[in-house]
Amino acid sequence: MKTRCATVGSHPEHSEACSVPVGIFLPADPGHRKEIAVINNVCFFEIPADDLDALKDFYSRLFDWQFTAMPGPWRYYQIDTGQPSPKGGLTARQDPDHGLVSYVKVEYIAAVIEKATALGAKVVVPKRAVKGIGWFSVLLDPQGNRIGLWEDDPAASA
Repeated sequence: MKTRCATVGSHPEHSEACSVPVGIFLPADPGHRKEIAVINNVCFFEIPADDLDALKDFYSRLFDWQFTAMPGPWRYYQIDTGQPSPKGGLTARQDPDHGLVSYVKVEYIAAVIEKATALGAKVVVPKRAVKGIGWFSVLLDPQGNRIGLWEDDPAASA
């Protein structure tokens, strides 16, 4: 998929080709903003923490990020960076090798998991629902880097 750069007041079809994904199109009239679906680009990041409260305080003070506790069986915070994209999350570290995870938005998560494993990836977290929002999975690429996958699906359920 070729991405396009867009600037305020420009149209993505008329902009220069570039490697930066376009997530939001801002026409000259801000009353007519249109979100562009971006597939196969980073849509979310997740920061693991040994001490959630201390790291939440660090990023709040450093970048003025806002944190919202999410419902669920474990402590998890959605990060509002003040920008439209990407969104973020703060979670408890799962193991000593658990580092920053970037999530890539995909159209069909099951197909991407299948393709990734055929290419040598290992599944760390199998496809799981975030009820009413979508599906996620975490893989290890062939060199051991964690990569998250995300599929939007308002019908997702456990």
